[in-house]
Amino acid sequence: MLNSKRKILIPAVAAGLFLFPQTGSVSNTLTIDQAAKQMEEQDLENQKRDIEELDSDVQIYQSNFQDELEDIQDIQSEYQEEAQDAALELQIYQQLYNYWFLKEKYALTEDNLELAEEDLAMTEKRYKQGTASKSEYNQAKQNFNSQTANLANMEAQLNNLRTMLNQDLKQPLDQEIQLDSPAFKPLSRSDYNSEKVMEDVRKNDESLRLYRTIVYTYEDILDEIDDLNSMSGGTSAMTAPLQEQLDKVEQELVAMQTPLNIPVPAGASQEVQDSIQAIQTELSSQKQRDLLILQGQAAMLQTQINQIKAQAPDAAPLSTAKEELEEYYEDMLHNARIDLIKQEEQLTYQARQYEEQFEKLHKQIETYEENIDFAREMYQMQRIQYKNGMITQRTLEQSRLGIRQAQMQLLQAQKDYMLLKKEFELFKEGKLPGGTTGGF
Repeated sequence: MLNSKRKILIPAVAAGLFLFPQTGSVSNTLTIDQAAKQMEEQDLENQKRDIEELDSDVQIYQSNFQDELEDIQDIQSEYQEEAQDAALELQIYQQLYNYWFLKEKYALTEDNLELAEEDLAMTEKRYKQGTASKSEYNQAKQNFNSQTANLANMEAQLNNLRTMLNQDLKQPLDQEIQLDSPAFKPLSRSDYNSEKVMEDVRKNDESLRLYRTIVYTYEDILDEIDDLNSMSGGTSAMTAPLQEQLDKVEQELVAMQTPLNIPVPAGASQEVQDSIQAIQTELSSQKQRDLLILQGQAAMLQTQINQIKAQAPDAAPLSTAKEELEEYYEDMLHNARIDLIKQEEQLTYQARQYEEQFEKLHKQIETYEENIDFAREMYQMQRIQYKNGMITQRTLEQSRLGIRQAQMQLLQAQKDYMLLKKEFELFKEGKLPGGTTGGF
C-alpha cells in the first residue's frame, strides 16, 4: 500500500507539477473565522508528519543508505555555498550603487547650490534697488548657507564611503574611484512577467533542484528497503573500517619480528666493523621505537572496536527493521514533498513580488521625470515673477527646492530599479530564492 501511494506522486514531482485544490470563483463571502479556519486546514506545514526517531537497533541498517544520505548533504552544502556567494555579490552591488547614488546626489546638490547663489545675487541686487526687503535678503543668504552646509556634509559622507570601497578594492584609501555611470535600461514587461519567469524557474532553480534531489533520494531509499539483508550482530559494518586498519598494523608488526642483521664483509677492518655495528645499533633502536608506535596503534584500534561492540546493540530482526525504515522514510518523503511544494509556492510569490515592484518603479520613474519638467518650468516662471516683485523670496526658494526634491526622487527610484534588476538576475539564476524586494 505504501509503495503504490508513492508511485502515484512520483510523476507529478518529477515533472515539477503540483496539484493544488481548484478553488474557482468564490461566490460566498467568508467571515474572518471561516477564512482563518480554511487557511489553517490548507496550511501545508500543518500537513507535515511528526518524525519519530528510529530505534537504535534499526539505525544500524541505515549504513546501507550511506551513499544516498551523503548525496543529500553534498547538494545542501553546494547550494548553501552558492546562496552565500549570491548574497555577497548582491551586497557588493549595493555598496557600489550606493556610491554612485551619493556621487549623483552630490552633483545635484552642487547644481542646487549654484541656483541658490544666483537667487542670492538677484535678491541682493533687488535689495540694493529697494525692491526687496532686508528680511528677503537675509532669507536668501540663509538658504545659500544651508545649501553650502548640505554640500559639505554630503562630501564627508562620500569620502567615508569611498574609503570603505578603497579598502575592499585594496587601493590607497584616498584614491578617487573611477566608476562608469551605470546605464539605466528599464526591462520590458515580458522580461519580468511572473508566469513566464516561473516557467524558467521551475526548470532551472537551484533550490528546487535541492528539494527534488531530497525527494528522489528518499524514493530511492524506499525502493532499496525491500532488498535489505539481515545485519546480525549489527556491529560488523560499524567496525569494518577499524578492523581493516588493525589488520594492516598487525601485518606490519609481524614483518618487524624479523631480526635485523647487517652482514660484515670478509676481511673488513676493525674501523669498518665498528661502523657497521653502530649503524645496526641505531637501526635496531629506530626499529624498536617504530615497534612501540605500531603496538600502541594496534592497542588503540582494538580498544575502539571493543567499545563499539560493547555499546552497539544487536541489529533488529530484518522484518522489524524493514517495517520501521519504510514508515520512517515514508514520513521523510511526505515532508520532503511538502517542502518542495512550499518552495515552489515561495518562488511563485517572489516572482509576483518582483513583477509588482518593477511595475511600481516604472510608474514612479515616469512620474518623477514629469515632475522634474514641471518643477523646472515652474521655477523659471517664478524667477521672473520674483524679479518683478510679484512673489516673495520664500516662494522662490520653495520652487527651487521642488526641483531638487523631484531630482532626488528620480535618482532614488533609478538606484532602486538597478539594484532590483541585479537581485532579479540572481533570482532567475536560482541563487537567491528568498529575495529581498522592498527592502531598499
